[in-house]
Amino acid sequence: GYRKNSSSDLQSFFLGFERYDKDMVTKLNIFSGEEITHPDWDGIPESILQNDRRYKLETYENAVDNFTQSHFQLINEWTLNSRMNLYNTFYYVRGEGYYENLKNEANLRDFGIDNFETVDPSLFDSDSLDYYLSENDTLVVTDNGEYTLRKTDLVRQKWVKKNQYGWITKFTFDAGDGLATLGSSMYLFDSHHFGKVIWANHIPSQYSADRKYYDYNGDRYSIALYFNYLYDIFEDAKLMTNLLYEHKSQEFKQSATALFTNEDLNRFTIDYDFVSPRIGLNYKISPQVSVYGNLSFAQREPADNELWDDFTGPDDLGVNPLFENSEIVRSNGETQYVKWTDSMIEPESVFDYEAGINYNAGYLKSSLNLYYMDFRNEIVPLGSLHNDGYPVKGNAEQTVHMGAEFDLKYKPVNSLQFSGNFSYSNNYFKEFIQNTYDGETLDLGGKKIAGFPELMGNLRVTKYWNNLTSSISYRYVGKQYLDNTENEDRTINAFNLVNISLDYRLKDMFYFPEIRFMFTVNNLFDTTYETAGYYYFENCYYPGAARNYYFALTFNW
Repeated sequence: GYRKNSSSDLQSFFLGFERYDKDMVTKLNIFSGEEITHPDWDGIPESILQNDRRYKLETYENAVDNFTQSHFQLINEWTLNSRMNLYNTFYYVRGEGYYENLKNEANLRDFGIDNFETVDPSLFDSDSLDYYLSENDTLVVTDNGEYTLRKTDLVRQKWVKKNQYGWITKFTFDAGDGLATLGSSMYLFDSHHFGKVIWANHIPSQYSADRKYYDYNGDRYSIALYFNYLYDIFEDAKLMTNLLYEHKSQEFKQSATALFTNEDLNRFTIDYDFVSPRIGLNYKISPQVSVYGNLSFAQREPADNELWDDFTGPDDLGVNPLFENSEIVRSNGETQYVKWTDSMIEPESVFDYEAGINYNAGYLKSSLNLYYMDFRNEIVPLGSLHNDGYPVKGNAEQTVHMGAEFDLKYKPVNSLQFSGNFSYSNNYFKEFIQNTYDGETLDLGGKKIAGFPELMGNLRVTKYWNNLTSSISYRYVGKQYLDNTENEDRTINAFNLVNISLDYRLKDMFYFPEIRFMFTVNNLFDTTYETAGYYYFENCYYPGAARNYYFALTFNW
């Protein structure tokens, strides 16, 4: 990787079987992949970035994200007659993995370990004051002449094991003047999360490496039904109508382990019911030109990590989910767990209005799309990160995303092609009162939403010479804000990138039908730029890589 001590080691396989009958096609797909990544979760503070663009906060050599996921799919396509078709897909997904990192000066209780006494006051040498219980820069001594250790250096692993079982079905009927589709999908999902301290400095032997310091399950199920009708109003006009119903249920349960007991065990179940309609019209003005318009309404439930408070999650001791009401569940007079109801994080919804025009003359293709998206309770980044590196998010009362998207492909001759796209967007809060971490209340109405560049564009020129293809591409990304205050001192500067690539194919060489060589130079002019970031006491950035090279060799047979 570009940043120090960052890299990825990826491997995967795909295996497919297909059977063709007179009116039916059946496929079995099996594919799996493993990734072992030394990630760089944290952005680089601006004060450090100026001197070291490859800086990485994590210095532990085995800070690793290790995850494997396997997919099994059985797909059946059945032509019932000339007008009716039935499609079914059954699938199973299995995922398992962990990430591991070093935590210096970690509070013992945060990792399921009680503070303990020792007669040795110098286990951490000159840093002992940071690890022992102390007052006024002096170690506290008990009446027995012992010292209390409350922190240590440790290595943790955070595990997840998950399964998803699903069925997707679709029935289509050609009604002559239209195509009707009735479909559904359903799945069951279960996940088991737990954490282990695999090494710690100066810890009593009863805390083994296999001992869990948190343990919880997150389960989901979903049922969706939809009806779609594509109606030919007349020869050059089509009307599309769609209605989708979704029922989703999410269940969370913490299990007793280490210091997680009684009032520190949380449980909740949330149910969502969404109805999402959509209507669209497409009109063909001429053989080359068509116009369209769409109106739709959609909804989305919060993700798991969005149901917890800033910087924390269900693996943190003593932290409650973001719910309004709680009930202590007891058995035989003893607290078993706390049941939570009425989530404070609402589902987001959007009215989407779109219109556009398409042009296709063979050698020239272009399209223009205009959109206006009116969000209610959009779940937006608040400008900082959780402890595990993902953005802190919350509901904004009303937001707007509007803009234009343009796409072009022009091929004046067979050996030369120009292509590109351009977008302009205006993303802002129409109504949003944000509470900051230091107790301030900010009215962000009218402010830009962090992380959205107004302007983006790409241009590529491709030249073909027999078996050789070469291209040069240009990319522009406009200014982005790091938080929602629209502070001009908290931005990511606009940047330009140029890449070049060569692709050469040899036919029928060394018993291979095709051997392919690919070579790419990214960031040709060695531009200094940042791709993303956030504000946390100062500007923090994720730097883009300097000039880099990519080579690939592919054998096909």
